[in-house]
Amino acid sequence: MLYNVQVLRAVAALLVVHSHAAGVAGMNLAWDGGAHGVDLFFVISGFIIAYVASLDTSQFMVRRLIRIVPIYWSSTLALFVLLVVLPSLFRSASSDPVLLLKSLLFLPDGAHVQTSDGIPHPTLAGGWTLNYEMYFYITFALALAFTRRWVTAISAALITAVVLVVNVTSLDARPEAHFYGYPIVFEFVFGMIAFHVLRGAEQAAKSRRPSPGQKWFLIASVIAGFVLIAFSELIFGPAPRWIVAGIPSFVIVVAAVILERVHAVKVTNRFAVMVGDASYVLYLIQAYVLYGVLRLVVGKRVFSEVTGQLLTVPLMALCAVASIAVYKLYEQPILRVLKRKLIRRSPRPAAAVVSSAAAPGA
Repeated sequence: MLYNVQVLRAVAALLVVHSHAAGVAGMNLAWDGGAHGVDLFFVISGFIIAYVASLDTSQFMVRRLIRIVPIYWSSTLALFVLLVVLPSLFRSASSDPVLLLKSLLFLPDGAHVQTSDGIPHPTLAGGWTLNYEMYFYITFALALAFTRRWVTAISAALITAVVLVVNVTSLDARPEAHFYGYPIVFEFVFGMIAFHVLRGAEQAAKSRRPSPGQKWFLIASVIAGFVLIAFSELIFGPAPRWIVAGIPSFVIVVAAVILERVHAVKVTNRFAVMVGDASYVLYLIQAYVLYGVLRLVVGKRVFSEVTGQLLTVPLMALCAVASIAVYKLYEQPILRVLKRKLIRRSPRPAAAVVSSAAAPGA
């Protein structure tokens, strides 16, 4: 297990929770710096997929589908039922059956664009990231069908080609094409590059002993990366998120994995790792747990910035505990059964351990 990656997953998911709690739909606070936790997820996903493929490429898509489909379909179908039975509970979610079908197939629906950047949302609002994850997996699998050695280069080239074609033609006017051509997909490429940087650092460490100064530089890089993500709008203004959040996320992932693999510096706190394990569930259900509490318990009360920010802490903890419960009692048992029935025994069992450390959907 890559402990630092698991902890990064936990932090990324909690950043998303904070963003929703502090944002306009939550307590409408001045700072909601967790919005770019998704960007960190995408970079982690690119890294993990490249890492897993370097260990074991057998049944690649089967493993990916087992990992992301059960809890996503369960969450989406549960939400759809509630939308049909109790529509008054929701402000913007749609019970359109066509949207539901496309959501289950991980396809964007241009009729349901809900964000200022033109990204279509599926039935389960946070599922737009899963549509990107599936797109990345399919691209990676296509490249893998041709070569294992150059799989990251080919998949990166395919992703780049789609972005260029969409953005230099009239295709960008179509919401579905805009979705696949949105440069946020470069963050998966950043993650794959992070994997190769780690491999280079590991090779370099074999020939000469890393200096203590490098370790402290890497720790400082992780901290600086999180500062840039959390305050990107204040620092950079309305700049492209794949740059102002994607590049700091790349730095965070590179520094964190080199710290663990080269310098043996890792975070092994049991609760943090457990939240990392449950981070996929946390990402999918957090908005509904969070807004349920805010609307039923907090109501329309207005909080000062300090009080509101302090209140986000127990809200994040509540969402984390709820996700761990769902992960332990529901998702994990399903994953065990599916893996036992669908996954052939691998000659390299370590890959299965690492594959569980993917980003949401990864």
